[in-house]
Amino acid sequence: MGTRESIGWAAVALIADDGLDGVSVRKVAARAGVSAGLVQHHYPTKQALLMAAMGSVDAVVAERLAALSGQLSAEQRLRALAREILPLDPERAVEGRVWLAFVARAAVDPATAAAHTASWQQLEDAMAALLAEHRGHPSAEQGDRDQAALLLAGLDGLAVAAVSEPSRLPTDRTARLADRLLSDALGPG
Repeated sequence: MGTRESIGWAAVALIADDGLDGVSVRKVAARAGVSAGLVQHHYPTKQALLMAAMGSVDAVVAERLAALSGQLSAEQRLRALAREILPLDPERAVEGRVWLAFVARAAVDPATAAAHTASWQQLEDAMAALLAEHRGHPSAEQGDRDQAALLLAGLDGLAVAAVSEPSRLPTDRTARLADRLLSDALGPG
């Protein structure tokens, strides 16, 4: 991992532990084991540093999604995609806490909102394409897009609850409820 990436992941770790307000150049530098000047060289503003952290999480999730086998059915790939965005293990729990911090910031920061919207639109589009494939449609129709939007909203809600209320929604219950959402979305093949 290069210096830029290690700085981005240091910011991710701080966000997961302390929220966006817990991020400072000094703290990121200490966590990454580099000088504050090097952090500022790569990320001249706190906003740039925060966006890099968001990009780091997006990139690792995208890598996992790209690795989903083309040999799996559309239903299996959709179920795997849903599990990738839920905090069902320690790594995804960290990602979920970071994601939740950025969702809250998106409500008041246009740059964060634009990045979040672009990321979530890609997920919705991927879900719509998988639903269309599952139903034998050559491309996503409006019904597939609407069902994908509902599914993603439901998964978002589960992720928020699982991150903020882990005692009410432990991983086994979160996974079980996600399976119900997926079954409803997939409907009859």
